[in-house]
Parts: sequence; structure tokens; C-alpha cells
Amino acid sequence: MGNKNKFKVKKSSIEGMGCFATEPIKKSELICNMKGEEISISELKKRYKLRRERDCDPLQVGEKRYLDLKKPYVYINHSCNPNGAIIHRNELIAIKNIKKGEEITYDYSFTEWTDDKDWEGYDEWSMECNCKSPLCRKKIREFRFLPNKIQKKYINQNRVLDFICKNIRSAVGYNKSIFGKKVLKIVSKIPRGKTLNYKRVAELAGSPKAYRAVGNILNKNYNPTIPCHRVIRSNGKIGGYNRGVKNKIKLLKKEKAI
Repeated sequence: MGNKNKFKVKKSSIEGMGCFATEPIKKSELICNMKGEEISISELKKRYKLRRERDCDPLQVGEKRYLDLKKPYVYINHSCNPNGAIIHRNELIAIKNIKKGEEITYDYSFTEWTDDKDWEGYDEWSMECNCKSPLCRKKIREFRFLPNKIQKKYINQNRVLDFICKNIRSAVGYNKSIFGKKVLKIVSKIPRGKTLNYKRVAELAGSPKAYRAVGNILNKNYNPTIPCHRVIRSNGKIGGYNRGVKNKIKLLKKEKAI
């Protein structure tokens, strides 16, 4: 097993089997390196199709790479108030002191950030939570859907994977540029029930040919107060949305914009 001196597997009150500390583990101590077969998105899709995977089993370690976790690592459960976190690529560390006999957990949301284009035709990743914590979010979704306050807290504490930090830095760079600020300001003023197309937003921001850049800026914006879903294509088609096209359509229908 490799980590038998740190934890053992037994029945969990959270979900099925879980991993429990066999000795006290101090805050910031390495618990283990998560291990499994590294696979591509295309291979993961094949395994989903063959029903060889549960949605919550693979660990995303890069924008397009996953670890098909093997035992016992696959038994480490999610919690909305975890005592562990996966950093860098696959290092599970303690983020608080863990007592002997305590179940080891990490927040699955902090390891998941997919590209909608890669998973077109698939439902958005999510799972029901049973962690029983007072902080339980009930439904677990990707990092990009978490409240900004939670995102900033974990990023500042270096408790997220390297590829997610890279995505956040990229998003901040886009949104802090002069053009990016103009785009977000314009979009923030689109009233409920109305839409603008990407080209029109680019024109209003002073760069008529930069409509593709508008799409990139909105795709990297996760501020819920900016209604990115109200920007569509000039041909009337819905266009992309970083919270899922289905959610975009749902929001626009709710606002009676389509």
C-alpha cells in the first residue's frame, strides 16, 4: 500500500469506505502522494462509456490529464470542511492537525476545472455531498463555480493544484487589462431580458475586431455579478459559457431574453 503507517481503509459515515489516520498527522505534513494510472480525456471518456469509472473517482492533475486513482487513494472521501488538500500535482497534505482515528478528507471541488469544449455533450461535473459538515454545500461542483471568497482563501493558502492556480492567474491577467476592464464594465450593464453579441461588445469597448478576445475574457470571468450569459453570437446562436451552455440557455429563458 505504501502509506499503511499513515492511514488505513475502513467503513466511512460519509460514503462507502474511507481512509483513517493510524497516527497523529501534523498540519502541513505530507500524508501521501496520490497514485494511479495517468490518462487523457479521450481515454477517460472511453472508461465512462464502458462504466469502468464513477464520476468522482478520477483525479484531475492538469487541464487535460487525469489520474485513474488506485486503492487505497480512491477511498479518500470529500468534505466541505476538509482536513487535507491536494497541492502541486498529486501531493495530499494536512491543512490542520489530524488525530489518530480521524477520517482523512479533501475538497473535491479544488481538484476539478474542466474545459467545456473538451466535454461537449456531457453533463457538467457535480455530485451530491454527504459530508455532514455544518459548512456542507450539498452539491459539489468545479472550482470555477465556488464563491470568490472561498477561491481566494484557498489560493492564498496555496491549497489548490498548480494547473488551477495557472488558470486563475490567466483569468486575472485578462480581467485587469484595460480592454478587459472595459468589456466587463459593458457586460455588467446589460439589463435583464436583453443581450448583446460579442462583436457589439468589442465595438463598445473600442476594438471592433477584437470580438474573439471578448469571448476569452468572458470565459475567464467568474464574478457572478457580471452577467456573461447575456452575450451571444452575432448570428443569434447562444455561444459558449464557462458555467455550461445548458446553464446559459436556462438563465436566458428565465430572463425571457430568448
